[in-house]
Amino acid sequence: MKVAIITNGSTQRQKAKIRNTGLHHCFEIAVISEETGFSKPDIHIFETALKKLNVKPGDALFVGDDLYKDIGGCQNAGIKGIWFNPHKTKNDTDIKPYAEIHSLEELVQF
Repeated sequence: MKVAIITNGSTQRQKAKIRNTGLHHCFEIAVISEETGFSKPDIHIFETALKKLNVKPGDALFVGDDLYKDIGGCQNAGIKGIWFNPHKTKNDTDIKPYAEIHSLEELVQF
C-alpha cells in the first residue's frame, strides 16, 4: 500500500505540520498546493499525487474531513472518497462519499 498526503497551504508550514505529527515517515510523498500550483478541490492536485505514486484513480482511496475540498475534489478525479466525520456532522450537500468513518481505526475495513 502506498500512502500520501495531499494538503493545501504553504510548503514550509505544511512540512512542519507533517513533521510535528511524528507520522512523516508513514508517507511516501506529500503533495502540497504551493508546490503544485493547485489547491483542493482542483482535480489537478489529486492527479499529481496519483502520477507521483503511479496509481490509477480507481485503485486509490482518499480520506478527508472536508466534504467539498477533500471528498468532492477527489471524486471529481475518479478517486473514492472516504469522509472522516468524527463529530457525526449531517451531510447536507449533494456530495455522496464512497464511505463515512468516525474514527481512523475504521479505515482497516477498507
